[in-house]
Amino acid sequence: MKRLYVKLIGNCTPSCREMAQLSSQSLDRKLCFWEKIRMNMHGWICSWCKDYSQQVQHISGTVQGEGESLAELKGDEMSDESKDKLKAMMAQSLAEEKDQGR
Repeated sequence: MKRLYVKLIGNCTPSCREMAQLSSQSLDRKLCFWEKIRMNMHGWICSWCKDYSQQVQHISGTVQGEGESLAELKGDEMSDESKDKLKAMMAQSLAEEKDQGR
């Protein structure tokens, strides 16, 4: 009987991929009533998505609580030394991927 409920709920709810998108969208806009219902129903059968959504909300709340935003950080720039290190790491990573692709 439990499997039947899970299957029925699974057919009425978004996929895990859609859940991740909705979790992110909930930070930018207010979700409609049915989106919230479908997300809650999916949370009944998928603890991973429920945990992910809670983590997204927690991280967003923490960042907002600290008063940090991209607008405030925009003025900060990386030093030339840090930029060079980052470029070197990216080049090395690309070279390793290229070597593994052979």
